[in-house]
Amino acid sequence: MSLSSFLEKMITGRAAARRRKEIDAEISDERANLDAQKEELTATVRQHAQITNSASRIMQTMTHAMIMMEGDRGRS
Repeated sequence: MSLSSFLEKMITGRAAARRRKEIDAEISDERANLDAQKEELTATVRQHAQITNSASRIMQTMTHAMIMMEGDRGRS
């Protein structure tokens, strides 16, 4: 192996290692970003479920009240 090819491999190896570290850092940042988005989306879905449940309870209460009012009319 000649000195020039040895130096070329050494420089190329260092550049590749540096690039791998950069890629690993980018992947790590992207994972952190995805985790944050996942938490935000989970919270949004949970909030949507709570709103839907509240709306359902309100509709049930209104339906029950209307049924009771109709029953009162029939008795009068």
